[in-house]
Amino acid sequence: NQALKTNSFYFTMWNVVDTKNNKIDHNALSITMKISDSKIYPYGQFMASAHQVGLSLKIYQHVVDMLFTSPDTLQHNKKYTLRLSYEYLHEKDTYQTLLNLCQKYAKDMPFKLIVEIPEKLIRQNPQHIKLYKELFEKYDIEMSIFEFMGENTDYHYLQDMRPLYIKADASYFTNQNKQAISSLKLITDTLDITLVATSVMDA
Repeated sequence: NQALKTNSFYFTMWNVVDTKNNKIDHNALSITMKISDSKIYPYGQFMASAHQVGLSLKIYQHVVDMLFTSPDTLQHNKKYTLRLSYEYLHEKDTYQTLLNLCQKYAKDMPFKLIVEIPEKLIRQNPQHIKLYKELFEKYDIEMSIFEFMGENTDYHYLQDMRPLYIKADASYFTNQNKQAISSLKLITDTLDITLVATSVMDA
């Protein structure tokens, strides 16, 4: 609550490296909370507690507002990704809020934005995601998938959504049998969707 009142959140970035070309592909945005010089908390240290006390949606909305209304906090002419949680996107008012922000600010954003959406929400509510896709496409914002679990091997939704990339934990790719990986690779190659492994310890 104190951080929300004093606007004490800011973006930190992680480099996402394209190992094929050995260069940075984009910067993944994360949230850091700073209460004082001695009290600085990265996303992983405060968001679970914020969710338990019912503040996570307020924090996400604050951060999204900050991204659209104060774009100069980030470098111009860069490519950034922002991961939005299942709970935030599932909230009934979120679509209208994002629609309003896009209408007011999206055309003047000085950087390229990619919004990452959890696969769970896509599988559970494809019509809801279709609205987001149409909204983001209108304002040249790209969509991608994170927390890919591949629980449903029917990948037809990928053809409709056409995400820029799919992020899955490295263990997902190493634990799948060859047939499952081949099926996924076939459709992603056909649709020009990149597969991204997270939590990679060794290149």
